[in-house]
Amino acid sequence: MTKILKILVLTAGLNLVWGQNIVQISGLTIEGKQNGVFLRIHSDKAIDLQDVSGWIRKDRFYYLTIMNSHSDSAAIMATPLIKPVKSLELTHLGESTQLAFELSQPVESFDIFQSPGPPELLISLRFPIKEVFATLQTAREKLPQEPIAVTPATKPAANTYTRVRTALYLTGTSLAVAGIIDQDNRDDNSWELIAGAGIILGTYLYDRYIKPLFND
Repeated sequence: MTKILKILVLTAGLNLVWGQNIVQISGLTIEGKQNGVFLRIHSDKAIDLQDVSGWIRKDRFYYLTIMNSHSDSAAIMATPLIKPVKSLELTHLGESTQLAFELSQPVESFDIFQSPGPPELLISLRFPIKEVFATLQTAREKLPQEPIAVTPATKPAANTYTRVRTALYLTGTSLAVAGIIDQDNRDDNSWELIAGAGIILGTYLYDRYIKPLFND
């Protein structure tokens, strides 16, 4: 009888200690970006990154598993789906939570990190650069085309060149920053960093040395 009582007390103690390490996931926020998707997993305390794993399947499906966690199924499944997220599935596997996201665009890479403020797990899903350009082009084509009144003081060619130069600098900077961030997980230089630096350098050389030759 004494042995049985000791076993029961030991089991209850282990369950109590184990339960103290369980994270309660209270909700999910989805934010659509031009270059991907940003996910926020809300919890009662910080989630250990060692308990988190994510992977991409068939390009358009992203899976996230959080060990040692319980989740509010009703709150998570009530999350508004923001494009390009098409569907969301939630599965409980013992003391773990698995989320599956179906997207309308392929996912090239992702990053998982913790919020420095409230206890949130942050996931950044990134699309291939060609998909981003295609999305921007589609959005541009949907804008109303208004005629431009040209006066003698207006220089359409100069204005167009200024916009193109600004767009190239922004694109190069965005790629370079993405490459620098991604470089922490790679041994070699990422193509984003090389491409971004090339665009910035090429734009500067053209604007500084080649374009003045045509103006003369």
